[in-house]
Amino acid sequence: ACTGTVVAGTANASVSAVCPSVPFNLSLTGNTLASGITYQWQSGPSATGPWTNIAGATNSSYQASQTVDTWYQCVVTCTASSSTAISTVVGVTTNSFYNCYCTSTATATTYGDIQRVELNTIDNSSTGCNGMYSDYTSISTLLSPGVTYPMELDLMNCSGGTYNYGTRVWIDVDHNGQFDTYELLYDASNSLPSLVSVNVPFNITIPSTALSGLTRMRVVIIESNATPPPCGTYTWGETEDYIVNISAPPTCPQP
Repeated sequence: ACTGTVVAGTANASVSAVCPSVPFNLSLTGNTLASGITYQWQSGPSATGPWTNIAGATNSSYQASQTVDTWYQCVVTCTASSSTAISTVVGVTTNSFYNCYCTSTATATTYGDIQRVELNTIDNSSTGCNGMYSDYTSISTLLSPGVTYPMELDLMNCSGGTYNYGTRVWIDVDHNGQFDTYELLYDASNSLPSLVSVNVPFNITIPSTALSGLTRMRVVIIESNATPPPCGTYTWGETEDYIVNISAPPTCPQP
């Protein structure tokens, strides 16, 4: 059991910079090790606070996440002696979500290819059958929360025979640098004959909770019955990235 003066030690973070909403660990070193000690992690907008208790962060370590630059410290108390000490302060910066997107690419240039993407003012064609990953983030369009838009993909099976292709579309509407499950706006399997461009029309609805500003849209097709993941490598297919600008609907909507 602890007695006398307690030592809070040094606050440590497992990373110095983190992507929005990605978990990381806080811990203490050099602190008093004994029973009868309580812990309370606090967070603040600067190295001098003001400090706010983090709900549930009452152990010597804590898994945190953040969306803005945040500083942390831990209040350590020996119950028996009522001695209290505060750890050093550790700061964690938040990377822009623009720099946090995972990579996605095919590893072979044969089989599936995205020939054309149409959404609002985006109308981008890419001929050929050698796509693996295409960065079209120089192309953008304006979309509004709560609005449903028609979207079309022209897909091609660049091999002999007929194959199924899993097709998915994500938009990072919460600007956390990830393509979360609820940001999956289209999910289907399409049967594609050999060397024929197949037009696939569908609708996507921008969630009413979508944050305003520029963010990324990812389109992935994979040759198989498997559902395409937003990240990582796969054998046959293609990934294309675009930018969308989320904004409130104009007074006079585009026809």
